[in-house]
Parts: sequence; structure tokens; C-alpha cells
Amino acid sequence: MSRYYTGQIGSVYLTSDGTPTGVPCKVEVVGDDQFADDLGETLTLAADATPHSQSIVLNKKGRTLEVKILQCPAAVKTSLETLVASTRGTSGTVRLQLSSVKRVVDVLAKANGNNWLSTGKFSGSYVSDVTLRLVSVGPGA
Repeated sequence: MSRYYTGQIGSVYLTSDGTPTGVPCKVEVVGDDQFADDLGETLTLAADATPHSQSIVLNKKGRTLEVKILQCPAAVKTSLETLVASTRGTSGTVRLQLSSVKRVVDVLAKANGNNWLSTGKFSGSYVSDVTLRLVSVGPGA
């Protein structure tokens, strides 16, 4: 089972050229287990001990996650930096649409604090270990 995600953040595809047809970058999502289920269930017992259950939509707000891109083109990193930076100090959000064999993460998010971006080494036109620290503000769909 693959632990890597594919997809896009806003209009930027996490691929070798930032387009839907490019070779996917290796992307990990730390904290993805928080987005495993959209529905929860409550169970109450009636006076006669009959169980009654009710499905509830789980809140996706305020959950922190890290999107770790193991290696991507510098142009993709710059596009992501510009896109996510535009959410700081505003009501703007960016939509994460990422999927793996395990699950789908589809949320609206914002930059999380001042230290929301870190990068590793540059090698030619590629940058390694790009990490975006985000906080969810609601469901994407």
C-alpha cells in the first residue's frame, strides 16, 4: 500500500511540471488520520433500553496537518508559497485535494502560524523536503 499522495493544492498540481499530466511528486500528509471519516455516530438508549443512533457530520475545522513534498521543481514550490501566503492575515483559504490508496484529504486550509513553510536543499531546478504547515478551516467539497 502506497503512503504517498497525489493531487493538487489550489490550482497547483503536485507534479514534475505543476500540471495534471506531469509525473507526480512524492507527497506525504502528516496528520491525515484526522480526515479518515466524514461521519460519526451517536448512540442513545431510550427509556425502554432501545438503542437509537444518529449520524453526525464531523467537524473538519481547526485540524493541523503537514504536507511534505520530498522533491519538487522550484517553480512548483514558488507557486505553492505564493498561493498559501495569500491566505495569511485574510479570510482566504486554499483547497487541498489529495488522495492516496489509504484515503482522500479534501479540505479548505490556511497557513498555520508564521513558520508555515520550510524547505531543504536546492539541487538544480529542484528543491527537496518542502513542508507546508496548514490548519483546516472546513471541508473542501
